[in-house]
Amino acid sequence: ALGAPVTVERISLGWLSGASLEGIEIANMDGGADTPLLRIGRVHIEVDLPALLSRKVHVRNISIEDLEVALERRAKDGAWNVQALHPQEPAAGGPPAPASESAPWAVAVDKVSLEGKARLLANGKTLEIPELRIAGSAPDLLAQPARLHLTARAASGDADWTLDVEGQGSAARSSGSVKVALKG
Repeated sequence: ALGAPVTVERISLGWLSGASLEGIEIANMDGGADTPLLRIGRVHIEVDLPALLSRKVHVRNISIEDLEVALERRAKDGAWNVQALHPQEPAAGGPPAPASESAPWAVAVDKVSLEGKARLLANGKTLEIPELRIAGSAPDLLAQPARLHLTARAASGDADWTLDVEGQGSAARSSGSVKVALKG
């Protein structure tokens, strides 16, 4: 569970059209700004349902539209609002989860796209990022590197800048490569 209230205005499911969630909001921390920590206009996911019968999760497309993120650092204790989202550590002890004896599932993501904006509030200063785009794919998420491209344009004072980040990496292997370009 998240450490903040979450609301979703609408959920729609279709065998051929996929799943959509609209009007998603995650509330900001206590003592934070009145704006939500996260607001997403729409998330749409298309999954190849027959592939599930072959123990493969094949996501054809994940698109996140109209994302708004407000990262905020509280002045009184320096805590970031995203820290409230971390689940509490589980209590120590208890039996370990049983190991699965079946064959592992394969996971593939053909396309991921995100478009939105962000606002960073820290130490009384604000950085607006009016354009944020992320695109990527992971042909075999558990065995091959995932590819990701992030582009952000922002303004701070009189300076405008653009950040381009391209990379690939594997969480399973803790390895990867990144190319960064900052203009402005």
